[in-house]
Amino acid sequence: AVPAIAVAGIAVVCIALFALIRLVFLGGGEDYFYVKDNELWKGNTRKSEPVRLQDDMGNGTDDAYLSSLAYGKKTEDGKYLYFTGERDDNYRFTLYGVSLKKKEAEPVKIDTDVDSFEVLGNNKVLYLANGNLYVSDMEENKERLARNVTEYHISGDEKRVIWITSDDQELCIGDVSGKEDEEKLDSEVSMLFDYSEDFSTLVYGKGSELYVMTDFENRERISDYAWQVGVEDIDGDFKVYFQPKVSLEDEKTAGAEALVRWQHPVRGLLSPSKFVPMFERDGFIVK
Repeated sequence: AVPAIAVAGIAVVCIALFALIRLVFLGGGEDYFYVKDNELWKGNTRKSEPVRLQDDMGNGTDDAYLSSLAYGKKTEDGKYLYFTGERDDNYRFTLYGVSLKKKEAEPVKIDTDVDSFEVLGNNKVLYLANGNLYVSDMEENKERLARNVTEYHISGDEKRVIWITSDDQELCIGDVSGKEDEEKLDSEVSMLFDYSEDFSTLVYGKGSELYVMTDFENRERISDYAWQVGVEDIDGDFKVYFQPKVSLEDEKTAGAEALVRWQHPVRGLLSPSKFVPMFERDGFIVK
């Protein structure tokens, strides 16, 4: 019994020693990415020297750190990074993809005039460009899922996507792979307020009324909602939150991003994606 215990103890020590060596020499900190002087760099919080991934980015943003919440998003397996350049005068950007397994990988330009993007679990990227909803990958295999899209949302399993069109304000649902035909759920939909992860329950605005749809077919009007109000009635209901930005070099606060929220009397605290499209259409946005 004693030799067995000794062997087990030695094994535990070896495993711990190996983990320590791996942590010291191979890292273990958080990776971060940033664009400086039109060059894409990768760093690690446990390593002192960043690694240059690629130069001559063209549309880069000097000293703009790329994080999962800002300019770049890594795939789930950490093999690829999808990131953006600086937004243009129309508040759109160029979307790139780059391999993180190569020290000087060549970034791939996915598309231009991109409004927003989401990284999918299969190493693909779903993005909105010029009103068109696309899914693409690093091999530039691009497929258009929908046209004239104003907003879109992804299901929890990242297999389905729901969107609203700008022409007939149709609420549609489709497969992210594009293999299944889209299904129109309703029309004259102003915006989507809430939804379950599998989209089996949808809460959305239709005209000046609020509807809930279950199982993609059972629709019920639940109330009027107070969108059509005068500017004087909503003055003072907006709240500003400041999200600090911390420099990864000295860990000091370098600035803050101002985030506006609307304290709606019925729907509670709303993000800009919930009220800006409606305000733009009604003219409130310029008032």
